[in-house]
Amino acid sequence: RVKFSDIVYIEGMNEYLKVHTVSGEHLLVHTTFKQLNGYLPEYFLQVHRSYVVNVKRIIEVERSVILLEGNKHISVSDSNKDMFMAYLKNRCLSR
Repeated sequence: RVKFSDIVYIEGMNEYLKVHTVSGEHLLVHTTFKQLNGYLPEYFLQVHRSYVVNVKRIIEVERSVILLEGNKHISVSDSNKDMFMAYLKNRCLSR
């Protein structure tokens, strides 16, 4: 088991999800994003077909690239960009 707050991001791998944590460990879970969708808190966003990120673990966003804790860079897909930018605009401060 892992606390939602300890998850940095989740990577989709067909019928499995790889859950990456703040400690650098990862868990392999036999499920899909579709099945997991109803269980995740609102601060988890799918930013790419293969990635869901914990927005509380975002360090920086530059153009369409997210820098997460642990120096992980994840691209925001074109199909998720508008939703992600709207989320940031409504909930975050910007320069």
